[in-house]
Amino acid sequence: GRFKDPEKLAKTIKKAIRSSYRLGKVMTESIDTILGIQAREIRSLKKSIKEFDKAIEDLVQTMPEHKCLESIPGVGPVYAGGILAEIGQIERFTNQAGLAKYAGLTWKKHDSGKRQSENTPL
Repeated sequence: GRFKDPEKLAKTIKKAIRSSYRLGKVMTESIDTILGIQAREIRSLKKSIKEFDKAIEDLVQTMPEHKCLESIPGVGPVYAGGILAEIGQIERFTNQAGLAKYAGLTWKKHDSGKRQSENTPL
């Protein structure tokens, strides 16, 4: 998951480090500096993720197929965008069975002539 409060996380890590091993003052200052940098990086990454999510959402809204996908519980604009990007042009599939096969959701046939395999992994 994502860090909700990087400052709190940094303080918790700092406390754990200090209680697990005695550090000299020089090391303590170094750790404070490193943790401060990492907290800023986490905040920056969280901001970037929000910006990417918004850009994906805006793009997905231009595709009519998104409404059908987003009607599925748990599928939001970002997941819908990923699915649409993976599928590409839906028109290239003649039916739903073709799409299911493309997605790997059908049983693979291992037949030869009149013989049908009993071992058909999904």
